[in-house]
This record gives sequence, structure tokens and C-alpha cells, in this order.
Amino acid sequence: IVIPGPFRQSRCFYYSYTEDRCFSVSTDDIITPEDMKKHWKEIEAADIAEIKSFVDHKVFRLQKKNEYNVTNVVDAIWIRRWKMVNGTRVPKCRLCGRGYLDKQKSLIDRHSSTASRLSHRIAISQAVQHNLQIECIDISTAFLQGLKFTEIAARARQLGHEARHVRKVWLAPPANVWRYLRLIKNSSINVADHEIWMYVLELLKAMYGLVDGPLLFQLALLDFLTSTLNMCRSVHDDNYLYFTMGWDLVAVFVVHVDDILMCAIASFLKHAQAALEGRFGKLKKNALPFDYLGIEHVRLAPNHIALFQQGYLKKLKPVVLAQHVKKNLTDALSSADNTAFRSLLCSMLWLCLTRL
Repeated sequence: IVIPGPFRQSRCFYYSYTEDRCFSVSTDDIITPEDMKKHWKEIEAADIAEIKSFVDHKVFRLQKKNEYNVTNVVDAIWIRRWKMVNGTRVPKCRLCGRGYLDKQKSLIDRHSSTASRLSHRIAISQAVQHNLQIECIDISTAFLQGLKFTEIAARARQLGHEARHVRKVWLAPPANVWRYLRLIKNSSINVADHEIWMYVLELLKAMYGLVDGPLLFQLALLDFLTSTLNMCRSVHDDNYLYFTMGWDLVAVFVVHVDDILMCAIASFLKHAQAALEGRFGKLKKNALPFDYLGIEHVRLAPNHIALFQQGYLKKLKPVVLAQHVKKNLTDALSSADNTAFRSLLCSMLWLCLTRL
């Protein structure tokens, strides 16, 4: 991704891997250098928790730089933001690889589909017709739990995906990551500061920032749902799965990356959530009412589910144009105004596509 400069101030972007576009986002929740000085203990604890998730999920292993096959090396940066947890502002830190340095990025399959809006509506409709319970779950640290690079060929073939190249990537992390690895108890990596220039971390799975991260997680999740929970994938949507007993519909799941809309009888719901927790770790669970993909789900009465987007709509703000544009409507927009307009337009298009 090339974003032309010059930039006079820090800018943050969201990248949509489904549309291959960047969108500007608010900087209100970005942790500033002043925040770093003031809240360093909390931020450092969040950093360590992030690296511990890499260790727990066995994402990488140590390797020397001078090995003959270390050819595809990417570095990484910290993305630190504030988030609200139970009304308290806490730091959320994420280590992201700079995927544009990945030499294999143009050779590998990166397509990761998501459930259609039609699948979402069918699932809710069937839940009402068959009196199924409705919940949604979110899988934490999802991209670190995708298929291993060594598993791609065998598992992908079962799920109709073709793996054409052997995946090899090494990570050169920020210097403080090596110190965090020494502090984490179950880490086997203990490299002194004066030796870190000699080592890299061989990635065994995709991490945040690599283009195939979403795909490898999707393959792992769909493989689990079909092989362990014996669910069937619909012919109209790979991310719409169902389970039946005879003629009775027992469960319908709609998968959107790491968010799953679950409509099922109580016993299957409990069994599925326990199985998913055993495989992917603790889940974030929400029962009605909840928001799913910006759409609020509320049970108004027995067999009456309302889907609406007033909360999402209220968050949309009009673009305030520069003063000179207001005075002369024939002038071209500045790059900042153009970016703001495109961001709002995409939000409006999503609203139009998902509203009845």
C-alpha cells in the first residue's frame, strides 16, 4: 500500500482487506506520546499481554539471521489505542507486521469471504420460525489461531482452497519485544539485548498485518465447525452453516471473520460454545439484545425480532468542508476532504446495503 505524502501530522488508517482500500479513522482513541509517558505501566502491561498471546498460540520460533534460507523478513510496529471496558478507559496494544514488505504477498491466495447480508436475514428468520436461541460470539486473538503454514496444503484441499506456494516468513520485531519475551514465564526465547541483531523469529502462522491472516483463520474456523461440530456449509454461502437432526433444524451459524451469529437450540448452543472455547480460547458472548455488524438485534416479544441501525446511524457525522470550498463550490476538494468524504460515503453505502 502506498499512501503519498508529505504528511504534516500523524495519521491513522483502517485497511479493508475485502475492498483493498484504506480509510481514515478518528484519532480520538490513539495513544499519544504524552499518554505513553503518563500511563507507561498500564501500556507496558498491555504490550506484554499481547506478546503473551503470541507465545501461548505458538506463532513463532527463534532462528538465527545467518541461516541460508532466511530471505523473506518483515518488521513490525505497535498499534496502541484506548478502548472502553466497563466504563473504564484501558490501553489496547497490537503488534502488526508490515505486510507490504512480505515478498510472497503477490504469490499467495488472500481471499477471505464473509457471510452475505442475505445469510444474516435468513438465519434470523429461521431462528424465529424454529424457536431457536440467538447469541453472538467474538473470538479473541483470532488471527493468531489460524492454520499453521505447514497445515495449509492438507486442510485447504478439504475446504476447497488451493495452496500453490510454500509459505515462509520471518519477523524482525521491535526491540522491546525481546525484553517482553524474557519476562514471560512460558516463553522459551531468551535473547540478551546485545545479541538481538543476530536473531529473527520464524512465523509458524500468519500474524496481524500479513495478507493471508484472515484466510488462514477462516480455514481453521470452518474446518473446526465442519469436522468437530459436524455442521454443513450451505451451497449459497460458505459462511452459512447448519446442523439438522432428521427434518428438524437444530442450529444455524453465520460467520463473519471472527464474529459468529449463533441460532440454535439450548443444548447445541452450549455444546458448540464449549467446543469453540476448547479450541480457540475464551469467547466474548452476547445474548439479546446485542449489536452484530453494526445492526442492533432486539427481541420485542416472543417470535418477534427487530433489526435496526439507529445506533450506527447516530455515529455518522457530516463532513465539514474547508472554508474556501464553501465559498467557491467549483474548487476541487483537498486530499483530506476527499478522504473524509469517501469514508462517510462507504459508511452510508454499508447502511443502505444492510437496511431493509
